[in-house]
Amino acid sequence: MGVKERRDRERATTRQLILDTARTLLVQNGYDALTMRGLAERIEYSPTAIYAHFADKEALLTELSVCDFQEFSARMAHAVSPVATPHDRLCFLGRAYIQFAEEHPSQYRHLFLTEREVTAEAQARKPSEDAYDILLAGVDACIRAGDIHPSWAGRPHHVAQTYWSSLHGIVALHMTMPTKIGLPKVDTAELAETAMAMLMRGFALPAPGS
Repeated sequence: MGVKERRDRERATTRQLILDTARTLLVQNGYDALTMRGLAERIEYSPTAIYAHFADKEALLTELSVCDFQEFSARMAHAVSPVATPHDRLCFLGRAYIQFAEEHPSQYRHLFLTEREVTAEAQARKPSEDAYDILLAGVDACIRAGDIHPSWAGRPHHVAQTYWSSLHGIVALHMTMPTKIGLPKVDTAELAETAMAMLMRGFALPAPGS
């Protein structure tokens, strides 16, 4: 490996360390408590070293949001098999969602359990087809296939957000529930399967007021 390649690899490693540490601090302490100086102290670098990679806190958090949303959306996109039935594709999305949360808890907390600023640049750099678009497409396919009652065709966001909220609630409960309250431990994936089955039964019925 040449000098340039080694330096590029070291720079990429340092950049990733900064992003990973910033995510941890953001999840632990909140947006306002995250500072570039505090971040530098945490990884034992000088603030100047941080600024060599990111111009300011906004640039750092923009990159963090972009990276995490891209990884999350890619996971959702890869979960959709074109040869599966629409019903199964929607279930695959739900399972991938739960799996992402279990395998990447810090990223999940950052994306969905942390109050933070999402900059205009981060919004502009979101994937061309993000995870919500993929979920909406799955809902639409299920409506056209008859798995979801046609009366829901005019309310796809209600279906998609109810589906998402149910899975998020399961994940959030397991992530934030105090360990000493004595509730029986139920497997997250099993709860998700139950929720998805019950939701699909409900959405097979006419929409309220239709």
